[in-house]
Amino acid sequence: MSRTISLQAALLLWLISSAPQSLAETPEITAISPAGGQQGRTIEVTVQGKLGTAPLRFWSNQPELTAMFPEKPEKTFSLTIPEQTSPGPVLLRLANADGASRLLPFVVGKLPEVQEAEPNEALEKSQTIATDGCVVNGALGKNGDVDTFAIDLEAGQTLVAAVTAQQILGSPMDGVLQLVASDGYVVAQNDDDHANDPLLIYVAKKAGRYYLRLFGFPATPNSSIRFSGGADWIYRLTVSTGPYVDHLQPVALHGPARSLFTNQSAGIFQSSPSRSRHLKTEKHSFTSIPCPRTLSHSRLRITRSYRNLSQSRSLPRVA
Repeated sequence: MSRTISLQAALLLWLISSAPQSLAETPEITAISPAGGQQGRTIEVTVQGKLGTAPLRFWSNQPELTAMFPEKPEKTFSLTIPEQTSPGPVLLRLANADGASRLLPFVVGKLPEVQEAEPNEALEKSQTIATDGCVVNGALGKNGDVDTFAIDLEAGQTLVAAVTAQQILGSPMDGVLQLVASDGYVVAQNDDDHANDPLLIYVAKKAGRYYLRLFGFPATPNSSIRFSGGADWIYRLTVSTGPYVDHLQPVALHGPARSLFTNQSAGIFQSSPSRSRHLKTEKHSFTSIPCPRTLSHSRLRITRSYRNLSQSRSLPRVA
């Protein structure tokens, strides 16, 4: 009898001692904010979900990115983006002894970045931002949310405003971007340019204050008929009055190709003027950019240019 009680006590003690391990939490993260950062900066990242039980480890397909976690995991951690980090989308993941989070998209950029500041639903409460090249990190955080940003344009200036959300970040939003004049009239609107992400290009007819207004609907349609939002409806809004390249053509080169053509949407592609030449047809405008013969053994970089700055993503080697 006493031996049975001793065995039961020993089993109970073992269960109690092993309980902390069984209750350890795996990182479960649905989104991070901001969803991108500028080269050469250290930023504070907030997670949607939970970091999990310490100690935590950080992984990225860009190994130069590093993270620092608080002694007691909460909802934030510090992320350092070295100056030499290649711009473009990268993947992040957090892990501990019990498992890992899903892969999280993150965009490394060259432009200055600002955080969206609420309240900014109405024109009179709009957040003022620069137009000489900046990125706003924000979220349509609740149903009915509308984010508004004030900008100043000169007559004849070309404004480019591009939203990165559903296509790269996996945000569940179908965004709509409007440009509103100071008298309250909508002068330009766009949605679904890149997948569900809007891109707006507008030449100002007169100088003055304008307002960029962003709202969204669910990327997966449902029965609701209203502006929607949620904690994971994150976005990056890039705003510039400088040159902008929409896409490259062709998207792939075979063998020792001599030149690369880029279709001009609202600006110029960065290249050496002495080595590039401009071509015009009746409907299109192209810039020819010489490529080295070693292209078949190197990586081809697709670049979207804002002024003298760029966001780019590397593609696999071209055979």
